[in-house]
Amino acid sequence: MSEAPWRPRACIWRDTLTAAGDELETAEVHVLGTLASFGGWGKWCYPGIDTISAVTRLHRRTVVRVIQACEAKGWLLVDRARPGEAQRSNRYKVTSSPTARAIVEEQERRRSARHAQRRQQRPEEDL
Repeated sequence: MSEAPWRPRACIWRDTLTAAGDELETAEVHVLGTLASFGGWGKWCYPGIDTISAVTRLHRRTVVRVIQACEAKGWLLVDRARPGEAQRSNRYKVTSSPTARAIVEEQERRRSARHAQRRQQRPEEDL
């Protein structure tokens, strides 16, 4: 049994967001990708709204709307700062929908099958 070729973590979240298709708007993919680049897939990150806005070049209100939409769709977990906590940003964790996970797993399975098939088709080198 051959293993799938190694892929950078960035490719995994990019593939998952791409697999979402019509489930996410363009701005949502952009913000989720930016958050994933801050903390990694499935890890907490702490950028402020102004930082996210500056990196994505989206208006602050757009970022807030997109974060709320992604949270409602189940793509993002938000741990909101509590009043009285000085200088604390919200925490964000990028997740993925079951649909997108299934699509990416299928893509990975097909990629591994193609890789294994190519390895079997190679002529054996004489030693």
